[in-house]
Amino acid sequence: MPYALFVNDEQISKAYRTRQEVWKKADDAGLVVESIPEETNSTPARVLDEDYEIKPCPPDTPGGAAAQSSDQIDPAHTRHIANK
Repeated sequence: MPYALFVNDEQISKAYRTRQEVWKKADDAGLVVESIPEETNSTPARVLDEDYEIKPCPPDTPGGAAAQSSDQIDPAHTRHIANK
């Protein structure tokens, strides 16, 4: 089953074969952050930034807009990160 990156239920990446591929693209785009657990002895966990989710999605259709788009995540959806 393909997976993609979503923000506020809008798909912002093309469909990838695995969740790991989406994690890599999200990390490359600066969307993966470290979250420090409340427990004092815990190590930080790498999580997606606010409002971002990886979800199953339908496969991209050949010749469709998502299939023709860049292999990267749409930078228009990542601009708010610089403002944090």
